[in-house]
Amino acid sequence: MIRVNIAELIKKADIFSELDEKALEELSDGAEYAVFDTNQTVAPSQSGEYITIIVSGKAAITKPSEDKGLIMRIITAGEITGVASIYGDDKEALSVLVSKTKTKAVFIKADKFRDLVRSDPGFAERYIRFLTSKIRFLNDKIKDYTLSSAETKVASYIIKSADSIGKIKLSVAYTTLADILNIGRASLYRALDYLVYENIITRNGREITVKDKGRLSDIADSRVKEI
Repeated sequence: MIRVNIAELIKKADIFSELDEKALEELSDGAEYAVFDTNQTVAPSQSGEYITIIVSGKAAITKPSEDKGLIMRIITAGEITGVASIYGDDKEALSVLVSKTKTKAVFIKADKFRDLVRSDPGFAERYIRFLTSKIRFLNDKIKDYTLSSAETKVASYIIKSADSIGKIKLSVAYTTLADILNIGRASLYRALDYLVYENIITRNGREITVKDKGRLSDIADSRVKEI
């Protein structure tokens, strides 16, 4: 049986990185550690409310739908999910976490998290900042789903994801990216081919380089106003 230091694993998540040893040990009380193969639901073995920390690997936050799960976001080592709903009256899970690779995770009991928010003002402020970032993410997601064309969605994604020199190294396959953008694979490839043909980007495998940021921004800006 593999023994792990759960307190050390919890600390790898940014929101918990500044906690002292006592607080980490309290969060570890009743926590679970588990390993999942690809395409498994990442969840604790016990029932009840838990917050999930990805220790290693990659998992997709999905919204269940009739035909398949709609991918909202891909999370990797050090990222967490589940904290946005622990104060709601409706305890039903808002999303499902599915492993995209072999994934290791830690599950913290929600009541331990709530105790920490009440007892540590500094942590409470970090929690508020975390929730603010999620609101901004969801706002962008709403805008992405209301964009008028695949080209606009792809251009918007590239603008948001490119580094300071206009390069992207995709961490997911193009099939997964199509799901994230809520467009078909054929539409995604047509949009990319159009941007390449227009000399707006270049593409080499999963590497994308922006050549004309102005024109790319013009395409991306055909979106709804921010809510």
